[in-house]
Amino acid sequence: MGPLQSSTEKKKKTRRKKTKEEEEKEGVETGFCCSLCHRKFSTKLTLRRHLGVHGGEKPFSCPHCTYSSRLKASLLQHLRTHTGEKPYRCPECPYASIDRSSLLRHCRTHSQEKPYRCTHCDYSSIQKKSLDLHARRHHTGEAFPCQQCEYSSPDRQLLLRHVRRHHTPSQHAVL
Repeated sequence: MGPLQSSTEKKKKTRRKKTKEEEEKEGVETGFCCSLCHRKFSTKLTLRRHLGVHGGEKPFSCPHCTYSSRLKASLLQHLRTHTGEKPYRCPECPYASIDRSSLLRHCRTHSQEKPYRCTHCDYSSIQKKSLDLHARRHHTGEAFPCQQCEYSSPDRQLLLRHVRRHHTPSQHAVL
């Protein structure tokens, strides 16, 4: 194209692909949200992986228990809970884990690195999950409501525990 190129065409040529770090930083600031359950993720990849949970198909089954998974890698990791294998070891203490991400998160306790920072206050944490919970508790007011009563919690795990304790029939009631 000659000197009569439009400004849009010039922009297209000068645009570069974002680096993975830039995409992740952008994701932390803006978030990637699941359109089906509104759960937020820091990267497009984690959102894409999550979307599979809505499909329901779990072709990889554990031969030792009822666990099944969408991903073969998840099943292989799960199998370590039966074998007791913990191949990921901390170089500074006796900690060992079944997966690399848990080890990396643990290592932050030694380095004091807290990469997840709140945009509203000076809170920071070693894992995104803690930052998300902090934001729901102190800034956004977001909560997970119980579908069977008035209870709600900013912590999804506390909601699940509530449902198990208060709305799941006990084993003895079946007898």
